[in-house]
Amino acid sequence: MRLMCQTVPLLLLAGCYASHGLAPSADSGVPPIRRDASPASPPPLRDAGTPLDASVLDCPLARADFTCLSSFLVAPRRAFDLPISFDGCFCCGEAQCAVDVDAASQRIDLTTARCPDDCDCDMCTRGPATGCHVPALEPGTWTVFVNGGEAFELPVDFDSGLVAPPPACVSYAAVDACGEDPSTALRSNVDRLCVRDVYAPGDDLTVELQQSCGGCSDLDGVCAVVLEPRLTAMMPPGGDLHVVGTQFSTRCDVDCPTVCIEHTRRCAVPPLTPGGFYRVWLNDSEVYSFTAGDSPAGCVDLAYDLEL
Repeated sequence: MRLMCQTVPLLLLAGCYASHGLAPSADSGVPPIRRDASPASPPPLRDAGTPLDASVLDCPLARADFTCLSSFLVAPRRAFDLPISFDGCFCCGEAQCAVDVDAASQRIDLTTARCPDDCDCDMCTRGPATGCHVPALEPGTWTVFVNGGEAFELPVDFDSGLVAPPPACVSYAAVDACGEDPSTALRSNVDRLCVRDVYAPGDDLTVELQQSCGGCSDLDGVCAVVLEPRLTAMMPPGGDLHVVGTQFSTRCDVDCPTVCIEHTRRCAVPPLTPGGFYRVWLNDSEVYSFTAGDSPAGCVDLAYDLEL
């Protein structure tokens, strides 16, 4: 039975799956964690207002683009690695991060950096995920900030153990120079969806949400791609990719021209099984399907705007 959760933003997606018993498992540096009847007491977290010590970073600061986990439900009271990734061409460069946690406001601050890529290679790939070590957290909804800008919300709760956790990726909300909270005006107007084979063939797919007539004051909000693995033998192996892409309007006073502006939002996709058959869902509607590793790149025009 398919969980009917794909019409809501990332936090509610994670909350829906959390209610069915999800927990992190081995993916991008997060180990499997199950409910512990007697969890150990967490180490003390810093007091609110303690500044972030990013002195361990010796590369230029650069804001990471997305995080992929096996589930956006983190087990409480155990330390874990929160992976960050850059959506760009890497040859041999590395990424770094520093972590600061404010227990009082349930806030996680990541400072990320990207080291120079000085190698001479024939082809580039998406950079590997870099784990940011986060101390044990108490249950609740924690807000993740990346280089000072709000990125996404991370639910922390116990796993009921009822359903295997689905992988998910979240591409971060953009930073508004005028201080807009990206959670205040979520919406998505999409008239074309593409699945792109960005780097090595069959690897590192992205979903592109395209607008043919956007506005100059629109900024990218969170874009989440949740993979619901297929559990039935009635169809080939694979699963369903549930996509939620959002935008918000800047608080800056922008004098937009009265013309259409094309806009493309790139959304990271969890690792797929080669040869698996996958369906892409956008706001409760199946819009595309493909076989992983078998020339999956393609686009579909949508006859209507899919709006949150």
